[in-house]
Amino acid sequence: MNEQIFLPSKLNFNLCQPKSTKPTIIYAVVYFQGRQYKINTGMKVLPSQWNKKRQCAIVSNCQSELDNSNNLLANGKINEILFGFQAFLNYICKCPNEVRNFYEVLKTYINREMATRKKNKKITFETEFRGLVYEMSQERQTKYKRLVEAIIDYMKNNSIDLEWSSISKEMLYDFACDMVKSTNMQVRTFNDKVDNIYFLMNHADTHEYLTRYDKQRWNKYFHKLSDKRDEEERQSVNVVLTDKEVTQLYQTNFDTPIKNEVRDIFTFLCLTGLSVGDLLKMWDNDFITWVDEHNIQIKRNKTGVHAMIPLFDNRVKELYNRYRDGFPYTKIKGKRTDDKIKLTANESGLLNKTLHQIIKEVGFDHEIPVSRSYVCCRDGRIEIKTITEMRLMSDEMTIYDSRHTFITSAYYIGMSKEQIIDIVGHTSTKMVEKVYLKLDKGKEAEAKARRNNEFYRGQNQGRITINSHQQTMHSVSGEADTQNLFHGLYKDSIRETIAAESKLKEQGKQITALSQMVRIEEQQVVIIQERYNELRQAVLQGYGTELLEADSELDEMNEVINQQNEPWE
Repeated sequence: MNEQIFLPSKLNFNLCQPKSTKPTIIYAVVYFQGRQYKINTGMKVLPSQWNKKRQCAIVSNCQSELDNSNNLLANGKINEILFGFQAFLNYICKCPNEVRNFYEVLKTYINREMATRKKNKKITFETEFRGLVYEMSQERQTKYKRLVEAIIDYMKNNSIDLEWSSISKEMLYDFACDMVKSTNMQVRTFNDKVDNIYFLMNHADTHEYLTRYDKQRWNKYFHKLSDKRDEEERQSVNVVLTDKEVTQLYQTNFDTPIKNEVRDIFTFLCLTGLSVGDLLKMWDNDFITWVDEHNIQIKRNKTGVHAMIPLFDNRVKELYNRYRDGFPYTKIKGKRTDDKIKLTANESGLLNKTLHQIIKEVGFDHEIPVSRSYVCCRDGRIEIKTITEMRLMSDEMTIYDSRHTFITSAYYIGMSKEQIIDIVGHTSTKMVEKVYLKLDKGKEAEAKARRNNEFYRGQNQGRITINSHQQTMHSVSGEADTQNLFHGLYKDSIRETIAAESKLKEQGKQITALSQMVRIEEQQVVIIQERYNELRQAVLQGYGTELLEADSELDEMNEVINQQNEPWE
């Protein structure tokens, strides 16, 4: 098949006048290369007897025999046309040159007896632009329809010619400026819009609608933006509950069963580190592997990495057994495809909406500082501004913050980052450090100091290790005894430091003496080398009886030189 040919989308059937009370003609419609083609099927049906979803005429005992006979004929014709449409696709693949006479070939396969010919109407820019959307999948159509209409409205409002030649990187940049003026748009949302615009442009370029399109050059002018917030500002949007708050939430009973169910789901995620998308896998034996009685292994939807879910907490086991038969009130089931189960957008929205309500009712409604980056337009240029504002905790928390809560709590109780990524299913600690860990500066400094003390105090034998410190601390009662203990530890560390410094001074003196000896030996080697050269000249010139003496002396010199050249230990 020629690479320039793109097969048309599927064939649909509609009524010419769907609101009429009289029999109405059924026509077939197809979108191809941004254009819509309608073909008369030659069949009629009452609009009240047409099933729009199944695209067929209704046959029922509640209708007259004449209506049922007519509808059976109409359905037979529809099936015949569908079979002919598949033959039409095969013909287009074998004869790509016939695409120029697309309408005539299509009409031949759908209704050969059709006498009238569709008038050649001028295809407008709007028709071609909207037609690009109909060639996409059903999941993408809704999103891209809004984007296409927004671009067309912008061109109309700014008196821009509705032509493909008007599409340029400058026009798209101005459209983006107009888009961010109306609302505070976050950087991530803006970047998604840019991706969607370029997806449309790539689609239009495959149909050769754009003549000056060059994505690499356009990207240098109209491109995505980078979020310039520092790590502390990025982490401000991550809401983290303490262990005490998680326990308080778990022990609170709410007035409706659906709120109690969302409470259980959120608590379960906080205690296991599961992501929301992998939640439903825990109760499906096709996706889990029991490693032992306390650990379940699953394969994450997002990364494909295996995560090890611990079930040591009694609350986790209780919740796991409670929802073995599903979630009766939220009715979340997810969307199952191959080796994945994902919550739908409506299910996630329901969980977040209910979570906001229970967080308010439980009393976690204090204000927290949140920093976000927004895209704005200033003097015709797109810029990023960072806004820090006080927001209610209940308004900011989402069901995904359970994952932030688990990772931060696990880190504070002493779990290593390597063990954390084994549980949450990441390949490296990078995401844990940059995205998930929301650390308080004071607590972080205390944790670093504690780890330093544990390391240095446990290095050499004879020093008091952290374990012995803890044992001593438990055996001491009273504030005064505790202070005396710390003073004693401080004095011990001072004595050890002084002893180490004196030892270093003694070693320095020894190194200085050895270096002086080395310099003296180097000077002796130079003198011997000069004497050796003189004797060698005497041997070569042959001075009679002095030759034997020179040879013996030469041998002695060689032995001395060889000894000097040996490596010094």
